[in-house]
Amino acid sequence: MISLKTKYLKFTVLFFVINSAANLHCIGQYYTAGIDPASVRWHQINTSHFKLIYPITFEKHAQYVANSLEYIYLPGSRTIHHTTSRMPVIIHNQTTIPSSVTPYAPKRIELFTTAPQDMYAQDWVDQLIIHEFRHAAQYSAVNQGFTKALSFVFGEQGVFATVGFFVPLWFIEGDATVTETALQNTGRGRTPSFEMRLRNQFIQKGIYSYEKANGGSYRDFVPGKYQMGYQLVGLSREIYGSKIWSNVLNDVGRRSYALAPFSSSIKRQTGFNKFGLYDTLTHVLQKRWLDQDKNIHENTFQVLTKNPAHSYINYNLPIVIQDSLIVAVKSSLDDLPKVILINKEGKEKELFTAGVNFTLETLSSSDSALYWSEMTNDPRWSFRDYRVIKTYHYRTGKIEQLTHCTRYYAPSVTMDDKLLIAVEVTPDNQYFLVILNSKDGSLVKKISTPENKLFIHPKWAADGKSIVSVVFGEKGNNIALIDPATGHFELLLPETNLEIKRPSFFRNTIIYQASYNGIDNFYSRDLKTRMVAQVTSARFGAANASVIEDKPAIIYSNYTADGYQLVKESLHPDKWKTITIPVTSAFPMAEKLTQQEHFIFNSDSVPNIKYETKPYRKVLNLFSFHSWAPIGFDIENFTVRPGISLLSQNLLATNVTTLGYLYDRNQQTGKYYLYMTNQSLYPAFDVNIDYGGRRDIGINNMNDSIPIKWNELNLSTAIRIPLKWMHNVWRRSFQPEIGLSYKVLKMDESIPFGFEHRQIVATDYSFKATNRQKTSLRDLYPRWGQQVQVNFSNIPFNEGSNSIFAGQLTLDFPGIARHHGLRLYGAYQQKTENYYTFSDFIDFPRGYNDIFRNNISSFSALYSMPLFLPDWQLKHFLYIKRVKTSVFYDFARSTDQLLPRYFSSTGLDLTMDFNLLNFIVPFDAGFRTAYIPETGTMKFQILFMLNLNSIY
Repeated sequence: MISLKTKYLKFTVLFFVINSAANLHCIGQYYTAGIDPASVRWHQINTSHFKLIYPITFEKHAQYVANSLEYIYLPGSRTIHHTTSRMPVIIHNQTTIPSSVTPYAPKRIELFTTAPQDMYAQDWVDQLIIHEFRHAAQYSAVNQGFTKALSFVFGEQGVFATVGFFVPLWFIEGDATVTETALQNTGRGRTPSFEMRLRNQFIQKGIYSYEKANGGSYRDFVPGKYQMGYQLVGLSREIYGSKIWSNVLNDVGRRSYALAPFSSSIKRQTGFNKFGLYDTLTHVLQKRWLDQDKNIHENTFQVLTKNPAHSYINYNLPIVIQDSLIVAVKSSLDDLPKVILINKEGKEKELFTAGVNFTLETLSSSDSALYWSEMTNDPRWSFRDYRVIKTYHYRTGKIEQLTHCTRYYAPSVTMDDKLLIAVEVTPDNQYFLVILNSKDGSLVKKISTPENKLFIHPKWAADGKSIVSVVFGEKGNNIALIDPATGHFELLLPETNLEIKRPSFFRNTIIYQASYNGIDNFYSRDLKTRMVAQVTSARFGAANASVIEDKPAIIYSNYTADGYQLVKESLHPDKWKTITIPVTSAFPMAEKLTQQEHFIFNSDSVPNIKYETKPYRKVLNLFSFHSWAPIGFDIENFTVRPGISLLSQNLLATNVTTLGYLYDRNQQTGKYYLYMTNQSLYPAFDVNIDYGGRRDIGINNMNDSIPIKWNELNLSTAIRIPLKWMHNVWRRSFQPEIGLSYKVLKMDESIPFGFEHRQIVATDYSFKATNRQKTSLRDLYPRWGQQVQVNFSNIPFNEGSNSIFAGQLTLDFPGIARHHGLRLYGAYQQKTENYYTFSDFIDFPRGYNDIFRNNISSFSALYSMPLFLPDWQLKHFLYIKRVKTSVFYDFARSTDQLLPRYFSSTGLDLTMDFNLLNFIVPFDAGFRTAYIPETGTMKFQILFMLNLNSIY
């Protein structure tokens, strides 16, 4: 009889691998944004340059999107001087998440078409088309010269690699934001809140180093790459001309073999490398903003919340209830967002922690209950979710969900707590005001406009007889006064491309937030005289006003270097300064960028070509081979080996396939493999096939160990139901799985004996469930979390008993200090062996390579903590954001008769979060030292991981 230690394959999908002779395994995944429901029926439109794939429910708008893409094709890439190859575009309209992505491996544009509430005067779909097409043009511009040669060797991931190594994210997003601004009369470059945080930092805290601005920080708040990128790309175009970045991308593509083609190209054109250019441009910006700041005269106000020194805390969405109490949302780098109550002495009381999907959209309150909109997701389909209305009762402290499977935004409640008004956005982008019963969420009435205007931030009048709302249509933003009884509405302002937000009633005026002078402030529109006046004069930005009628005052969020603080300002209408609403924005750089383009995206000018539509058959489009590589993926051991691989992911991301050959240098054998997973139906299906040689040590009839070799064919399939959902502050998942594998073993003819069983059929049953609390930016682990996993595998159709049972439990607890975490792990595994050995499921003590035991229990305790948040840099080579450590103790006990029966180790991990050179993805790396008491030995290990989640 031959006893073999044979691994049992479980399926996973690997994507881009960067591996060196140092044998550091850097394994990522195919990038999939998510999966649409199986019930969605798809159609397609083929134009000259695009393949548009969309749900049939979006048919009404699909022709416009197709024409808009062709309309923007040349203008959107003119200043990059490079047109794109044919680009797939996928429309998702079942999700309420306002987003879009343009990955390049496989290449496609994905548009999520549901309009958000927090937007400026630009059609949401038009905005997505301009921004994401620019990303496609960027990738296309890089795909030339040496990078084009790389794409022949690696496929589309060759372009992805060049961009990832050399092109910083601030440029990728900044250039796209410049384009969306330059090709429109709106865009984020014309919104005060977009530049506010960076302007404030430059004025009050100074200019951060390039490494900190680019890599972020755990110690300080750092404005995002969109904000910094827009300013750097836009100002460089203003100073050096519109061709500068086209030349840079050309050089990166053609000379990606060079050490720093992005920086060296900048130096050839400006005389500065990218670090010098950053220093030059940021000082120009700082001077401009300091000059502007000298002319700002803030109104007098009372500060209601004060942040501790060196703490970045935001107080948003204040509401005054019961005359003197303030409800607000408090968020920081340390904690999850919390809804708090502030009494008149300024003391804070936490009401509840905001849910995972809570957004700073609106809060509305009567004296008895608080209302808000929150996203709930379908547990199976990541691209199907809803916006429901929730309520918190002050008296009981209970949270209830009023609506289910709705798409409601921005609820506002009447003073008597009887009715709610909310915005409904349907999957085909039809917009309504809905009036609801505040007790059970039932629909009372719907209001819409003939022009299908989008309602934004509606609010009831105190008497419940009027509604005021921002409305957005083809001609821009406005404020509407609406009669809920008749549906009649009156426009109060001239149509404008400037940003307008959050209107509310105050006596005979409407107070609203606007960007008239380049800084967010509050203005009033008198309902009788029609005059517009400025109410506040914030230095950096005012937002989220709550008006007090009887004691005329306004409470709002006032931005500072330490975040939004709540302030209270008395209202004196007789002192308000009357203004004339400006026609253009107060952002000169944006206007200069528009002049460079000689083109404005105008929806009225979009062609109206009637393209042929036809069904998109999912079953005929399962494979889309986009990349390949002269390396092999060993799915079994999560390693990279010599070989060749071919990678496929279909456009709907429902079918992922890896096909190839790999050579195992240790065993000196090779194998062919096919790994495929399909998630197009409610259960997901995995199929794995591999065939090749194996080597091991066998035992002959004389009980001697001899080297053996054989060929092995493995076929396995599994069916599973991957469920994930979010509930309040918890992220939850549950996945049951059933698998079947078939193995055929054929001993080499040179070996004088064979297998007792040449064919083996094994079954595998498992489930895994998790429940973990959402983490804050600085947390290392969830404060609270639980995970349980159970596996059972056996060989039911052969004589003899071969099986394995394993159960694992992982628990997360808060540590003794903030951001510390304690993780406990316990497991039990039992094997019954005859002629076949299953691979282990449970974790063994660190420092041990193999522990071959049939019955074993395992325990581990891991305590992790941050040590320093240094923001330390070594010139432009290394930038360290966080140093952290973990102390562990591992123990295992075997009940087998073999010795030893006890295994233990203790040790310490020391790791750092850092950015290295130009690489787009940050690293988490360090070393582990483990002491083995049983042998008195020390073992050391290098720890290494890429944070791929930071890319998207």
